[in-house]
Amino acid sequence: AGIPTAAARIDERRLLPSQAIGYGVQVTPLFVARAYAGLATGALPQLGVRLGERRDRVTVAAPAETLDLVRAGLDDVVQSGTARDRVLLAELGVRGKTGTAERTAQQDNNAWFAGYLPGASVDGHQLALCSVIYYVPDQSHGGDTAGKLAEDFLRAVAADPALRQRYLPR
Repeated sequence: AGIPTAAARIDERRLLPSQAIGYGVQVTPLFVARAYAGLATGALPQLGVRLGERRDRVTVAAPAETLDLVRAGLDDVVQSGTARDRVLLAELGVRGKTGTAERTAQQDNNAWFAGYLPGASVDGHQLALCSVIYYVPDQSHGGDTAGKLAEDFLRAVAADPALRQRYLPR
């Protein structure tokens, strides 16, 4: 059936405010993309590997107005926030969040972008994604490097007619 879900690893020695912004928390990009799919649709999809296989979904236990507020914030990130220079993301209406984990002793950063397309494609799919770049040597931030990676991915999808129909909004 589906892919087993691995729990995130959390460093309990870190203070809760640090954990809230991601320090001491380890999770795979696939599970971050799954979480953003939950924000997009209001339900977490079960992961699977077979195309067309029916998958159970778990409803996100949050009031609709809370999800709407989070979605508006994710839209602001792309339209006028830390991913505002990613023109294609804005054009496609991507809602997302950038992140940068400084590794000050090493003089490099880990950068990430996670988000989703706001609508379903002609084929009924709604795309969620997460891009991560480890050890960025020039101290670039998530919107600069991982956001560009997400944009490059979506540009490649848009350039392929079959992928465009399958994954990009109508």
